[in-house]
Amino acid sequence: MFYCNDCAEKNGYPETLSKSFGKCEICGNNASCNDCPTSKLINYTNIIVSMTKTSEDGTVAVVPSTKKQYPIIDVKPNGIPDWYTGAFTLCFVYSKNAGNFILRGFRGEVEKYLQKNYHHYFCYWSMWHNGQARGHWDFWKDHVGFFEPSKARKDWKYQVRPYTTFGEHGTTPEQIKAMTFSFKRLPKRWIPEFDVF
Repeated sequence: MFYCNDCAEKNGYPETLSKSFGKCEICGNNASCNDCPTSKLINYTNIIVSMTKTSEDGTVAVVPSTKKQYPIIDVKPNGIPDWYTGAFTLCFVYSKNAGNFILRGFRGEVEKYLQKNYHHYFCYWSMWHNGQARGHWDFWKDHVGFFEPSKARKDWKYQVRPYTTFGEHGTTPEQIKAMTFSFKRLPKRWIPEFDVF
């Protein structure tokens, strides 16, 4: 796709090293345009509905939920885009007390906002930079991890368990087993079993 720098900024598209002068496919103006495969583009402004309500302190904007969408909280960015703390982020949160919702913003600010305002949750981080995405699962307590199905473990299920192994910190195999939960698919809400952590 060919798009000018103005359209790249408006749509959150990356600026590319490969450029050519011609007609922008978005606005139609002749300019030095970025050349990027459409499959690598994501229009952040169209991910969810555009209805927002800014909070009094200006730090977040809340998008009301609908039957098919979770509420979205926009966290105001303070930093500069980069590959980690400055990566555009959608954080899908499944919490015990606040239900399911999405935090949207840069990774650094979103993480601080999440840790400051919530507890008893697990979440999926979807981070975007230069049209490429990566992500991982996370738990509100640092010592608990998500382990994806693995051939090495000969286990085709997800596991949620402490990082602690047998013998570490005086733990027994029975204690580890009692705090290990296996799932064919991870739940899409907080479940009572996670209270053990």
